[in-house]
Amino acid sequence: MELNESTLLSLSEFDGAQAVDPLEPVLVMMTKTGVHFNTADYQQNVLWPLINDQETLRLEIKNHLKLNNHQSLDIDTNIVWNFYSAGYKPISLSMEYLKKVRNETAIYDLLYRYKKNRQFLNQYGTSLLNRLDDQNCLHGHWSTDTATGRLKCRSPALQAFPSCVSEYFTAPPGFVRIIGDYSHIDLRVLAQLSGDQTLIQAFNDNTDVHLQTAGAILGKELDLITDTERQIGKKINFGIIYGMTSYSLWKAIRKVNPDLKLQDAVRYRDNFFLHTRELPDGKIKY
Repeated sequence: MELNESTLLSLSEFDGAQAVDPLEPVLVMMTKTGVHFNTADYQQNVLWPLINDQETLRLEIKNHLKLNNHQSLDIDTNIVWNFYSAGYKPISLSMEYLKKVRNETAIYDLLYRYKKNRQFLNQYGTSLLNRLDDQNCLHGHWSTDTATGRLKCRSPALQAFPSCVSEYFTAPPGFVRIIGDYSHIDLRVLAQLSGDQTLIQAFNDNTDVHLQTAGAILGKELDLITDTERQIGKKINFGIIYGMTSYSLWKAIRKVNPDLKLQDAVRYRDNFFLHTRELPDGKIKY
């Protein structure tokens, strides 16, 4: 079966309802039992140092910009004129802009770090701890109510927690926590169902499939692919197989390459379907 957009569409119409129905009792159990969380170590190793760092950053920024005690760093309009008074001319005080210019001057870096810490503390600080029950467990709502039948968790989205938080998911007393992960399971299933020889060969050869995709769309040898370019290949692999448009792909890739233009994302997406490697005639075709 040739791998193209029509193939992906037909594969996406696979009815996985019967396959996931047996999971319902397990999902109910997971929701009810929750995930044990090592609150004490998390506070000591993550939250308290971050809170102390946040206070240090706050004082440094206030002194640098000569802010008065009534000016809050949490409201950009309260401090933007202090930037101009100090001789700085930022286009914006958004995190996206500050991330781009943080290396230009110390104050941009200070404010970027302050905002990044604030964002983390808002999501994984007191609001997270308040979700814990009296057994120190977090209860997410697990389901397979997705277009693809994939497992998801919401309120809170435990699967999306950064590693610096999820590493404090622990087994309660008397239990052992086991971590398992299917390597590239989405792409392996795609290779099996589509019969695409490029993917099949990559997995048979234990090739880094994200590296391979990056090399194919960028026209570069695999040993010349950078870490950032591999991340682009990964986002393309997992994005396009679930129907990501060029615009959505552009937004996703900009997280690792802020300078990417929309037309580049369009070209990457087109190349995903046009390119494969090592065909006898030397052409790259998907």
